[in-house]
Amino acid sequence: MRSKCLYILSCLMMVLAVFPSRAIGKRKDLKPYLEVRIDRKNVVEGERLIYEVALVSPEASVAGVELLSTPDFGELPYSRSAPDNNLTEVVVDGDKYYTAVIDRYFVGVNNKGKNSIKGGVYKIGFDRMVKVQYPFWGATVQNRLETMNLKASDVTLKVSPLPEKGRPDFFSGAVGQFEIMSIPPEGKLRAGEDYLMTVNISGIGDLTDTPLPDIRSAFPPEIQFKSMTEDRSHYVKAGKLGSEIELECVIHPKKGGEYVVKEMEFTYFNPFSGKYEVAKSPEVKIFVDDSSSGDGQPPVIIDV
Repeated sequence: MRSKCLYILSCLMMVLAVFPSRAIGKRKDLKPYLEVRIDRKNVVEGERLIYEVALVSPEASVAGVELLSTPDFGELPYSRSAPDNNLTEVVVDGDKYYTAVIDRYFVGVNNKGKNSIKGGVYKIGFDRMVKVQYPFWGATVQNRLETMNLKASDVTLKVSPLPEKGRPDFFSGAVGQFEIMSIPPEGKLRAGEDYLMTVNISGIGDLTDTPLPDIRSAFPPEIQFKSMTEDRSHYVKAGKLGSEIELECVIHPKKGGEYVVKEMEFTYFNPFSGKYEVAKSPEVKIFVDDSSSGDGQPPVIIDV
């Protein structure tokens, strides 16, 4: 039995020795490269873009990435964000590649004119199976980490000023595409009690420092607007920066009746249409029970 196993092993070594030493599974005609992805290169001031660096590799055995030189954004403000790091299959010019976002930044474009971004340098590691020829044992396959340095390409942004024509006096300063919604408490409310009503502003663009719209004036005098708390967040959707403002408003109906919360407006500049636009929330109806009806009466105490 032992002699048979040695015979099979020696045959396998002879077969492997026929082929030259090379990285198994590597296609030498295709090489890894970096791809810079950015929303658009012709933008307007006030936008905030996502700058991504993606690795495009003909092999899936990527072992790791190390940032050697950070991209140079010049005078543009930026902040780094976590990339996806998930390899997915793509087809480029008929060839199969594997790609993953290895670096990501949020970039503000407030400087009018041309702004250059110089690409960073990254060390890419590949986990490769390499055939090694030994004098005594012959050819054998081993795992080996191989690295290469790749530089991302430079890009130039052309930043145009926001147009003066058509700019409304109540412009929020936000640039993107947004919507606003008001969500009242469900069901009938009782007079004299506090309730939470939610106002949500969301869309593609940056709302980090955007002033809030006038919300108080949307409520009738019979519904007191007591206080408001806000929560701002960001997300990445289809390579674009999205953001959201969620406002929790404490309202206090003073007396029973049927009331209308008027539409709320949020103005912004849409860089895709090149115009100032107004997002409006639809009117909502609020039904309030009078506090003196039903179980709103004080309890009756009976001595026994």
